[in-house]
Amino acid sequence: MVQALEAGADALLLDNMSPDEVRACVAVADEHAAIAGTRRALLEVSGGITLETVGSYADTGADVVSSGSLTNSSPVLDIGLDIEVTSSSGTSLRSVPSSELPG
Repeated sequence: MVQALEAGADALLLDNMSPDEVRACVAVADEHAAIAGTRRALLEVSGGITLETVGSYADTGADVVSSGSLTNSSPVLDIGLDIEVTSSSGTSLRSVPSSELPG
């Protein structure tokens, strides 16, 4: 992390860390910004964050918390879009499930 900050990174992704590890990274980024006289890099937390744990990550001082748990287990909606030529003067659109598509 220090190497990325010293190289001028303006955003860092903190992936698969515990809230305590994230707090330590926030402290390092804050200290680096104070010493360098620059704005602190944006810190995003991701990986393994659930609805049950998001609160503990929100309290770490990171700028952004990302969680795939909202979409990882969502059911899939399978839709398609066919274009049918209805006459020589125009076309019409209709949505059909992909299970109705040929092949």
